[in-house]
Formats: sequence, C-alpha cells, structure tokens
Amino acid sequence: MQQLDPESENPELVDRFNSLFQEFHREASLLLNELMNLEMTLIDQLEEIHREFEHQLTEMVSSFVEVVQAYMTQLRELEQVYTEHVSELTISCLERFIRNDAELDLPEGLHVVFVDKDTVMSAISSSHEQHLAVIDEREDTLVSRIYTWMNELVNELNLEEQDRNRHKVLEINHFIDNQREEVDELRELGSQEEID
Repeated sequence: MQQLDPESENPELVDRFNSLFQEFHREASLLLNELMNLEMTLIDQLEEIHREFEHQLTEMVSSFVEVVQAYMTQLRELEQVYTEHVSELTISCLERFIRNDAELDLPEGLHVVFVDKDTVMSAISSSHEQHLAVIDEREDTLVSRIYTWMNELVNELNLEEQDRNRHKVLEINHFIDNQREEVDELRELGSQEEID
C-alpha cells in the first residue's frame, strides 16, 4: 500500500493489492476451518475421556456401594446377635426380679417394663426394630448421597465442557472476524487514498 501512489494508475500494483486481500480472506477461511476442526477433534477426545471417566467412576461407586451393603449386612447380623444376648440376659433378670432377688438392682425406669415376659420381649423387639431402621436409614442415605454426588459431578463436568466449547467457538469466530475487519479497513483505506 505504501508503494501504491494514488496519482499513478498502476494496474499491476492495484491487481496485486486486490489479490493479496483475496488471498488473506482465503487464508482466514482456511484458518477458521482448521481451528474449528481442531476444536471438534478436541471435543471428540474430551467426550471420550468423559465417558471413560464416568465409566470408571460408576464402577468405583458400585464397588463402594457393594462394600457398604456388605458392612450393613454384617451390622444387621451383629444387631441380631446383640438382641439375642439382650433377650437371654433380660429373661434371666426377669426371672430373678419375679423371684424378688435382693441382689438384683434395676434402674428405676426398668421396673415399668419388668411386668411380665411378653412386655419385656415386646420392648426388646421394638428396640431391635428401631436399631434395624437406623441401620437401613444410614445405608439408604449413604447410597443415595454417593449416587447423587456422582451424578452431580458428571453433569458439572459436562456443563463445564459445553461452556468451554461455546467460549472457544466464539473466541475463534471473534478472532477471525477481527482479522477480516482489520484487513477490510486497510483495503478501504487504500481505496480511499486512490480516490483522494
């Protein structure tokens, strides 16, 4: 453009000038296509990584849930053993209480339960059911929370990737548009100099 003399009518130089602008626009289009292709390749690779991550995480969570359920089963079995021991001891104490054994020192609130064998067994059964309900509730809460955490994490990663992709596509388009605008302004400036 500096060589282009507005006073001279050098068609070769003007043609060269126009040719360079057209070549720039072709190169900008090629660059846009190449950058978009690279972004698409990156998207495909990241989707594959996310699928593999989700698969591995799902397996880990499933293994964790199996271990939790195994421990909870053991805990239920231990609760059953505990209830059986308490039942045996309670029946023994009840028999001593009925015989009015002086050595038996019961806490004050227990006298209400020690009426007869059915009342005592009902109280033990009720206690056992409450313990099992607590164990079940803890298991459900733990399993529910781990699956919720996993789903939220996977969804969050997917949303972050979508946002990253949108941002990059906008950034690429913005960059190419700016480059084209600058060259078009340069061309207009050269054309204006020709007119002046």
